[in-house]
Order: sequence, then C-alpha cells, then structure tokens
Amino acid sequence: MTSSAAPSHPRPDGPRAPSDTIVVTGGTGPSAVDAAQVRLAAARMEGVADSLRRAAGLAGTAWADVAGGSVAVEPGTLASASAGAGLGAAGLESEAARRAVCASLEAATSGLRRCAAAFDLLGWRLLRVAGLYDEAEGLAERLVGGLVTAEGFAIGTAVGVPPVRRLLASAYRALGSLAVLNESARAVGRPVVPGSAAAFHVAGTHRAGGRRPPGERGDAPAGGAEERAVEDGRRAAGGLGGVVVRDGARWTDELAYGFGHGVAWSAGTGHGVPGGAGALADAVRDVPVGTLGRSVRLERSRPEEFAGGLPAWRDQGAGTVGEALSRIDDLYPRSGAPQATVAVQRTVGADGTTSWLVLVPGTQSATPAAHPWDGLSDLELVAGRPDQATEAVEAAMSAAGIGPHEPVVLVGHSLGGIVVTALAGSPAVAERYRIGGVVTAGAPVATFRTLPGTPVLHLETAEEVVSGTDGRSSTENPRAPDRVTIGRVLGASPAGVDQAAARDASRAHSIPTHARTLALAREAGDPRVAAVVDRIEPLLRAERAETVFYRAERVVGGVSSGASTGREGSP
Repeated sequence: MTSSAAPSHPRPDGPRAPSDTIVVTGGTGPSAVDAAQVRLAAARMEGVADSLRRAAGLAGTAWADVAGGSVAVEPGTLASASAGAGLGAAGLESEAARRAVCASLEAATSGLRRCAAAFDLLGWRLLRVAGLYDEAEGLAERLVGGLVTAEGFAIGTAVGVPPVRRLLASAYRALGSLAVLNESARAVGRPVVPGSAAAFHVAGTHRAGGRRPPGERGDAPAGGAEERAVEDGRRAAGGLGGVVVRDGARWTDELAYGFGHGVAWSAGTGHGVPGGAGALADAVRDVPVGTLGRSVRLERSRPEEFAGGLPAWRDQGAGTVGEALSRIDDLYPRSGAPQATVAVQRTVGADGTTSWLVLVPGTQSATPAAHPWDGLSDLELVAGRPDQATEAVEAAMSAAGIGPHEPVVLVGHSLGGIVVTALAGSPAVAERYRIGGVVTAGAPVATFRTLPGTPVLHLETAEEVVSGTDGRSSTENPRAPDRVTIGRVLGASPAGVDQAAARDASRAHSIPTHARTLALAREAGDPRVAAVVDRIEPLLRAERAETVFYRAERVVGGVSSGASTGREGSP
C-alpha cells in the first residue's frame, strides 16, 4: 500500500537511471523557503519542457505540410536545408529538395522532444532528491490492492479458526523436529532424509560466491562478480516463475495486511499483523510435543567453528555503513559461520574514543530450530512478544562489555533487522546502552517505534517479499527526522543486475542488493540519507578493532551467566 498523494510533477516516461528507482521517506526535508524555491525551479523546468514540446509540435506540423506538398520549398530554404543535409543546392530536383527539408524538420522534431524529456526528468529528479515528490498509486493499482487485501483477510480468517490453527501449528512443529533431527544425523553422516536440510533451512543471502576479500568495500554499486552472476540469475529465475516473483511480490504488503487482520479477528487475539503473528506464535508454542525452551545459552565461538576461518575484517573497522552491512554476509552458515552467530566489534578511534558495532544476521531456519534464528522468532518479534533472538543479542552485548556511555551501532539483516529495531525502541535498553545508530536491510519494521535522537536507516526492495510481511510498504514506514527509509523497485531499473534480482526473491532480499540500493541513494545525493549516514559513519572509523563472535541456542531451563533474563529488549 503506497502513498496516494498526488505528485506535484509528472513522472517522466523516458528511460531512467538505476538511481531513479530510489524512493526515500522520512528524515528532515528542506525548509519551507527552500522547498518553495525547489518547487519553483521544477515548475520552470516543466514550463521549458512544455515549450519544447510545443516547438516540436510546430516542427512536426511543418514536416507534414512539406511532405504533403501543401507548402512549396523556397530556393533559400532549399539551399539551407540541402547544405545541412550535404546534398548541394544546385541542380537538385524538387522531390530531392523536399526530402532534404523533411529530414531536417524530422531531426529538429526529435531533438526538441528529447530536450523536453530531459527537462522533465531533471525537474522530477530535483523534486525527488529534495523529498518533495510522492509516488502516486493509480486507480487500477488501488483496486487490485484492495482485492488482494480482501483475499488475504479471507485466508486469514480460515487459518485463525482454533482447530485449523492447531493443526497447522502441529504440522509446522513436526517439520521443525524433522529438520533438527536430520541436522543432528547429518553431523554424523547419516541424514534421516537425504538432502532435506535445504527444504527446511533458509538461505540467508544470495551471493556471487565465497567470502569477500579484505578491503572489498560494501558501499560501492554492485559490479564485477555480481554483474557476472546476472545471467545465472536470469536463467535460475526466468520464465513464468520470474514473472510471478516480479509482479506478485509488489502485493506482499496488501496480502500480509489482510492475512494478519484475518487471523487476529478469527482468533480474537489483538488486532492487525502483530495480533495475527501473536496468535500463530502461541499456537506453535502450545503444541503438546516436546519443548522449544524459553531461554537461551550464549557461547563464544571458537575459530575452528568457522568453516572458512574467521572473517578477515575481524580486526578492521568497518568505516562505512555499506561495509558494515556487507559484513553480515559472513555470519551466515552458507559462508562458513556457525548457526545463530552474532558479531560484536569494539573499535578505538584516532582520538582514543571507544565505540561498538553489533552485526545480526537473519532467519536461518523457516521452521522451529534448536537456535532462535528461526521462523518462530520471526512471529514473536512481529507480535511484539518476548523472543530469544533479541535476548541472545542483548546477552552478547553484555558479555562483550559494552559500557553505558560508549556508542553502539546496531546493524541487522532480515530477522536481525527486526531485532536491532526492537532494541533501539526499548527504553530499558536505552538506559543501559548509548545507541549511536541503527541500520536494517530487508526487515519488516513498520510496526516498531524507535526513540527520538537515534539515527535509523532502513533499506527495502519491493520484490524481496520479506520487508512487506508487516503489511506495510517502504513508503509506510514511520517518518521522523531521525528515521529514514530507502525503498527501491528493482524491476523499474534498466540495469541488468537489478532486473535479475527483480525475478528472484532471494537475490532481491540479499545483502549485496541492499548494499547497492544504499550506494545508489548516496550517489543520488539525497540530503536525508546523507544526514543519517553522516551521523553513523564516524562511529565506524577506527584505528584499532577487535571482534568477538557469539552463537546462541535454545535451552529448556537455565540461562548462561551472560544472557539477559528480564526481556529488556522486547518492543
């Protein structure tokens, strides 16, 4: 569900650059005086474009008159036109002269139209970069969105009926138990269902391959290996499936909105998407088979637990927001890290001040798992319930020894983005820690509040599905001076890497895609993005850095000494 405000400048029809697909909301816009001047400049550009289109129309009319023979070609006009066409005036027959004049008029008409389109695009970009343009949703889109919401509500009301909810929860728990059992069996080389782990575990990111070498910056537009992977992405996500992802993902927020309200209404628990998520989480917890545990054990990871060795950046400061975000890729099991790994980095700046960076990856199991980075934690987080992933991150921050006056930057992808946003909005956490900034990528965080004064940056794409599961589009995230959302429609970009991502939900949700979105927004020069990033990045620059890695697991009873038991991090 996007903004329905009418744009103050028509959207250009011509080809756009990848950065033109960026939509920024929130933050501090220009002052009233500056806004008036920007609108006046955009209006003047629109006026110039209109004048150029009128001139193109007159040139087109002249072409029709000359081509139709209703206007004679004067000798002087013949000489000028034919000289410009390189034909030579002397000796030319009348028909050849007419064609020369028509060619000149046709070229003038095309040139005037191109100039008009350029001025349209310039005015549109001016309004967008100043935060004065709202993307409008057409009548057809609103009608389809309403139908999708209604369909989601109907499905949700059926799912929310107690017998159905219990049945689905039991099946969900059974899948989780099978996945856990199979994972344990695979560790000794005897899987219960060969190859089944891939069916139950979520691939955290789509990567071009391997760990990033030291110094490869995450805040540069995707290129190189990513570009070389475009054709593979097109083949893997092409055809009907790619079209479904590209065209269907845009309605995820409407479907989730209706489904969440339907489940909550039918179950009688709360309201909206959080109410529906809470009803489903309770049903999963209430299945009378085994136990998921309600506490966590946090342990410091050993170097030998990382299949490819510890990340090369462990003793290097991130320096930029893009690099900090890109490092989360190395915390997923597919990159060799243990399951449910969190990184806490202590940095010392040139002036001797200490700051911290906490990196939190996303969901690693769609079904309930032995660790809290699973689908159950997703439900509990969206519902605003106590969850063990947030508890584990709090425990890691405590175990690392973060001081109450030392600024800490929280960066999370997917589920990790929900966790860090929940922490940033907790008054109890704010009393214990100084939150210096929050960055999320591909996280459904529209229903969460953050505390004033904390710079917050959200990155979302329309095709990734995940960020819309809170029932809100990127333009519907909370807007505040300190909170900025960068949204992007990948399918609207002319770049091949974006087109490939638009057809593949996994690639659209991947960290490289979100890092590219951030880089494009920064290159576009949006002052709202710069204002937030410029407050966070000084905390990421370091002369010295050291990183500790922790892994978490669910336990039935008891909590390790480093873990939090008071649920301070719940929203």
